[in-house]
Amino acid sequence: TCRLRRKKCDEQREDNSCSTCKRLRIDCLGWGTRRPEWMRDKKAVEDYKASIKSQLTHAGLIRGQPK
Repeated sequence: TCRLRRKKCDEQREDNSCSTCKRLRIDCLGWGTRRPEWMRDKKAVEDYKASIKSQLTHAGLIRGQPK
């Protein structure tokens, strides 16, 4: 998810999730150096990005965005 959001992953593994994803309450997709196969599909990536953004906006975790 960090790769998808283009943020540096802290790689602090806690319960099968990095601490950043855990703090934001989003699913962590891993921290490997290789991209997952599904990320080659641009439509799937855009859909997943939109779901993350709506989830974070709804939770009030994005600065400058109304809830």
